[in-house]
Amino acid sequence: MKSATTLFILQFFALISTSVIAKESNAVHRRLLAPEEMMFELNEEATCLAAANYLRNDRYNLHLSNYQSLIAEFKVPKKAAESIINRTNSEYIFFADRAKKRYTEIDHHVLLTSAYTHRCLFMNGFEAQRPFIEASNNS
Repeated sequence: MKSATTLFILQFFALISTSVIAKESNAVHRRLLAPEEMMFELNEEATCLAAANYLRNDRYNLHLSNYQSLIAEFKVPKKAAESIINRTNSEYIFFADRAKKRYTEIDHHVLLTSAYTHRCLFMNGFEAQRPFIEASNNS
């Protein structure tokens, strides 16, 4: 069922991106991404948002702003955007509960903060640097 839902969402974004490309002629520059890349970016930011919310991290508002920007840029319907958030929240709670059961001798909040830092801050930093990395690889 999960793969069928993912396929539906990917097909939906393919249709949206095709129509956006066909209709966009104004000055707003939209990135031309494959549906898989759009889903990766949405899921990555939604996961960071879920982690920041769970941990009550001060970067929550930043992740929320980033997610809302992606939703606007990719023209994601409200129900799809909410579905992504709900799924990532459920997955994160499952991850946190599993970590709590598995690592009983470690401070749970410190463990999850470390995981958040490594995933979200590293991935966001890597993505910000990616164009420069790719440019240096091409030269």
